[in-house]
Amino acid sequence: MNFKILLSRRFEREAKALTKKYPSLKEELAGLLNELKDGPDKEPIELLSNIEL
Repeated sequence: MNFKILLSRRFEREAKALTKKYPSLKEELAGLLNELKDGPDKEPIELLSNIEL
């Protein structure tokens, strides 16, 4: 299956701001996008696993 992932401008803007505070976020979001492109039948990744809230 082919998937197209669309990100809102707000998401992109807020994610960019958050990458300044959480440098690993950029790599984690890229991993999430790759997981989503692979399809829903794959094992999910753990997003934000190393950030303490």
